[in-house]
Amino acid sequence: MDINFTLDSSLTIQWFRKLALCFALCFLCSLGLNAQLYTRTTFNSAYIPISTGGGATISTATGNDANQTGISLGFTFAYAGNNYTTLGLNTNGFLFFDALAPAANTENGRLFSTLAPNLCVTAWWNDLIDDASSDILYQTQGAPGSRTFTLQYTNYPSSPGTNGSNVRLNYQVILYETSNVIEYHYGVVSIVGTIGTHTGAAIGLEYGAGGKGNFIDAVTGSKGTTNRMLTAVTS
Repeated sequence: MDINFTLDSSLTIQWFRKLALCFALCFLCSLGLNAQLYTRTTFNSAYIPISTGGGATISTATGNDANQTGISLGFTFAYAGNNYTTLGLNTNGFLFFDALAPAANTENGRLFSTLAPNLCVTAWWNDLIDDASSDILYQTQGAPGSRTFTLQYTNYPSSPGTNGSNVRLNYQVILYETSNVIEYHYGVVSIVGTIGTHTGAAIGLEYGAGGKGNFIDAVTGSKGTTNRMLTAVTS
């Protein structure tokens, strides 16, 4: 499936989703962003995991509803018209550039509301838990001028509880130096037993003051707040 969103700016966002439960699609999406115009494009790409053996760092955010802030990118990254050298992440599956960290238990409906966080990027945002079988990893790679920062959720439960732990996801958000591209990559999904009813997720990005017109849903490309693909399948 090919999807395009065009934005008149230097910021482009790309992601690959191999499989995400109820979305049986294989694609890589790209979005460009400024205050007026967006572009999203989808295409295929390989999933290349990072590991501690290869130099990745394990996040200090673990368990249920936890943030880690002040993570160095190793380069300057432009998002929504501003430059950043650090970001924060949350165990519920999103990263943020907000100066103030959001409440650790922030729910995914805030992706399309004016409530914080309003500078967030997410490849799979749900009420998640980093348990004993999963890890959040991050790593800066490459030469100056063409470096990447990868945030990876590894063997991650799709939702809380027994049924959620039966569905394990692998996905990445990759930020590119200079081009300011963002990629979402989705790897192997492991399903053992029953899939829970809350295995949907918010997938997309938000910027500015948040709310209508200040976010984009990665599944449909919608910027309207009535799009039901933004929330869990039971909502």
